[in-house]
Amino acid sequence: MIVNVAPLLKESIGAQAEYQVLESPIDPHGDNSGLLEAGAVSIDADITATHTNPGAYLEGEADASLETTCSRCLIPIETPVHADFAEQYYARFGVVAGEHRLTWDGLAADGHPVSSGAYWVTVWADDRRLVHGTTLHGKQFRDEQLRREPLTYYHRSGSVPKPPVEK
Repeated sequence: MIVNVAPLLKESIGAQAEYQVLESPIDPHGDNSGLLEAGAVSIDADITATHTNPGAYLEGEADASLETTCSRCLIPIETPVHADFAEQYYARFGVVAGEHRLTWDGLAADGHPVSSGAYWVTVWADDRRLVHGTTLHGKQFRDEQLRREPLTYYHRSGSVPKPPVEK
């Protein structure tokens, strides 16, 4: 599912927003088209997002209908699935309003044309990354005040940060 939390991240820490994702059937050209790869044909999700210090904490529940093949009789079937979830997502860069476009001229970093094919595209904003192949080994902010804030693998409050508790 794709949920645009950019407006929430412009609010103060602790701010919350409610989202509902309801799509049946799933549009193969829409924001949730990636769900089709998992066999989903419909999705109904209720999500509460909380602006946290590292980004957004999303929790809620989702009901989906999956198209699959019965392993016993090998006929196509549709089966319901349910999931409760709670995930911390890390803001990788500041939220800036407006539309941004990236255009590539088909040239490698050294200025030579590259052959046709599929290429990984990564846009980095305020962080530095250590990548080998497609594996991200580490990441840190460039900003001097934030550079010691963990961005991958670990967090100061443990491996999965919890949203702030109202007192």
